[in-house]
Amino acid sequence: MTSPREAESEIREFWSILVRRQWAIYTVAGLVLGLTALRLLMVQSTYKAKALVEIQRSSPDVLAFRDIIRTDPSYQGYSAFYETQYRILQSRAVARRAAERLDLPRHPLLPRKSPGLLQRTLAALRRALPRGEAHAAPAEPMGPFIDLVLAGLSIEPVKDSNLVEVVYLSPDPRFCAQLANAVADAYIEFALSSQFDTTEQASDFLSRRVGELRDEVEDLEKRLQSYRESRRILPSAGAENIALKGVSDIDAIYLQARARRIATESEWTAARGTDPSSLPAVVENPTVQRLQHEVNDLEIQRAELLRTFKPGWPQVEVLTRKLEGARQQLSSETEAIARRIVSAEQAKYRAALDEEERLGKLLEEQKSEAQRTGRDSIEYATLQAEVERKRAVLNALLQRQNETAVSSQLRDMNAGNARIVDRAIPPTAPCKPRPGVELPLGLFVGLLLGMGAAFGMESWDNTLRTQEEIERFLGTPTLARIPSASLDPQRRGGPAWGTGEIDLMSHHHPSSPLAESFRDLRTALSLSSAGSTPRSLTVASTRPEEGKSTIAINLATVLAQSGKKVLLVDSDLRRPRLHRAFGLRNGSGLSTFLCGKASLEEAVQMTLVARLWLLASGPVPPNPAELLDSACFDELLKMVLDSYEMVVLDSAPLLTVADGAILASRTEGTLLVVESDRTTREEALRAREKLRQVSARLLGVVLNNAAESGRSYGRYRYRYEPSADSGAADARRAPFRRAAGLLRMR
Repeated sequence: MTSPREAESEIREFWSILVRRQWAIYTVAGLVLGLTALRLLMVQSTYKAKALVEIQRSSPDVLAFRDIIRTDPSYQGYSAFYETQYRILQSRAVARRAAERLDLPRHPLLPRKSPGLLQRTLAALRRALPRGEAHAAPAEPMGPFIDLVLAGLSIEPVKDSNLVEVVYLSPDPRFCAQLANAVADAYIEFALSSQFDTTEQASDFLSRRVGELRDEVEDLEKRLQSYRESRRILPSAGAENIALKGVSDIDAIYLQARARRIATESEWTAARGTDPSSLPAVVENPTVQRLQHEVNDLEIQRAELLRTFKPGWPQVEVLTRKLEGARQQLSSETEAIARRIVSAEQAKYRAALDEEERLGKLLEEQKSEAQRTGRDSIEYATLQAEVERKRAVLNALLQRQNETAVSSQLRDMNAGNARIVDRAIPPTAPCKPRPGVELPLGLFVGLLLGMGAAFGMESWDNTLRTQEEIERFLGTPTLARIPSASLDPQRRGGPAWGTGEIDLMSHHHPSSPLAESFRDLRTALSLSSAGSTPRSLTVASTRPEEGKSTIAINLATVLAQSGKKVLLVDSDLRRPRLHRAFGLRNGSGLSTFLCGKASLEEAVQMTLVARLWLLASGPVPPNPAELLDSACFDELLKMVLDSYEMVVLDSAPLLTVADGAILASRTEGTLLVVESDRTTREEALRAREKLRQVSARLLGVVLNNAAESGRSYGRYRYRYEPSADSGAADARRAPFRRAAGLLRMR
């Protein structure tokens, strides 16, 4: 969340942008306002007429039945209906009807414009050019008048109502009112025509369809009767049930026969697998019982004889033969009875099996008959349902045909869904142009566009302007802001400062804001390092003509004014100019010393500033970088640091040559000069990176040629500035100050 302090800072930054780019805002606003005024002078007066029309979604309920055209009760249907009506109001069909109602080709209020020279020439060329007869489209006589109606027509729905305003714009007030009414009448006529034409078309369709349906119903009824007769279907609905009841009865009898067959088969199988003597019918037979008694008696008699006689005794032998005969007779009788019993059970089984097979066949036949009856009934029911459906449709169409016939007779009553509520009247005042609205609006739009242009220019401007920007993009503190010399109150309204005056501003005008800013730089420099102030200092810039030489001269001056013995070295061996600022010679200097052609005492010169000496560049050498990057230059730095308290070196620009980076790597500190509204962020970042590559110690940035600053409170601005008396006193004391400086140098 943005704090109030941050919000206030952002507002102040926006305001500063608007103030800085105010010329762009004034220019754009003035241009837009001028164009608006020019348009007001050139535009023709236009009048507006309105006809109020009510459009209902459905026609009045004159009849009890529904009409052909129905409406969708949903919201989407509501919106689509009215959008459709608005488009119809602006259609060429309605415009044609309106043009024909007013007879626009001969209307007295329609302006007649004679074709100009250009139009006549183009028409002659079109007539002269050959055109194929097959592709030549016939011209529509009413086409221009339809376009005229549509050109000034607009539709304005009234919110939250079924009303719509038919608006027409024209230079003639009476013509625009007549045309608005004509469009409203043409729309109502078009809506009635469309509605009842649809009804008549529906009535014709219904008549044709009724005749077709009657023929279809008659044909279907004939087919139904023929099918019923061919399939011998009873007219009642129980034929299928009778067939199903027969299947059910036969199926029950068949199940009983099957049960009997299974029982007889079981009895027959049991009879075949049982010992004949164990069969109940054999055991219960009288003959078998009598023979069994005889055998039993003979066995008893034989057993009694054997008690007395031996087995070979004649009586025993006789009795044994009788016993065997009786046994054989018993066995024969038993087998004969068993055979008769098995034959009887087999006969029963055969009879049960025949009955089951006969009933099975009968059941299958009955099922097939039931299925055929079902299929015939279904087909018959389908034909009957189709006949009933066709007959129902025929009855509905007959009813609807009668209703549409009655509905079509309402055309003469004008019972449509639209009516005119208020007819248009000729307006008394034009609607366009409106100077009282358009001029303020043009000024407002111009100011907005101007502000947009100001912020756009600000976003495209990538130069550094303020301390905050320097600290944000470079991450380096700003040690001082050097204001523009044009903002000096001592010369405001007077001639501009000369280059020589600015170079020695801290000496000639020590009470000026420029001199005060250099003293601020001196103070910031002393506080930039924990401990002591750097004794050797390189003043560098990114590009030429950013004011580094002026800052180096004035910084050396204020350092000398603080009581320090200062040496100013012109290390720009490519474009030296410090000797011109002091009016000194450049015959010998840094280059001659490094080449061994002059001693240090011969190269150093006194300046008019007390305790400030200058080591000029000397003649421009062919190899400046090699001279600066030499052991001789390092020896020079040691020598001058032994003799002077501060050494300030004015170097060449960092981004053009390597001299500045070489000097920065050999001194205790470096000041980077950035010119406001000229040095770009990319250039400053490259310069900082170059200093880092040579391990130079960047103390801070000096913002040169900065815009006027001051703290604003409402309508008032406060700044500490010297009075006119103090400026005159400084001028009076200047000769004495220079004399004292000469005495100290001696």
